[in-house]
Amino acid sequence: MKTCSSWPTRALADWSTSSTASTPRRLSRIKPAATKNGLTAQFADILSHVSFCEVRTQRDIAPDEASQGRVLLDGKPLAYGASDGFRLKDARHVEIMGSACEAIKGGAKLLSVRISCE
Repeated sequence: MKTCSSWPTRALADWSTSSTASTPRRLSRIKPAATKNGLTAQFADILSHVSFCEVRTQRDIAPDEASQGRVLLDGKPLAYGASDGFRLKDARHVEIMGSACEAIKGGAKLLSVRISCE
């Protein structure tokens, strides 16, 4: 049985077990996949630990600014503070929540975040 390339999995394994890894959940040791389906499953597992639903802003955002922001996912507006909308996680991060986050993970095409600093 052919083994898919082990270089990326080795690099990820080294990263995931290093003491400097900054992810809150370290990935378990990854072994090279023996099939394309196995490799696909490994990537799906790795990506399930990545936050696709958080956007880092270029400047600090105040809560009142965030509440006036305009966030669109595939052209549909997301409401501030709604369970399926967005929130200000901290001064530099906007978090997309609920079904909107799931849509991003499922392949949504365009996320637009605009927050004015009037």
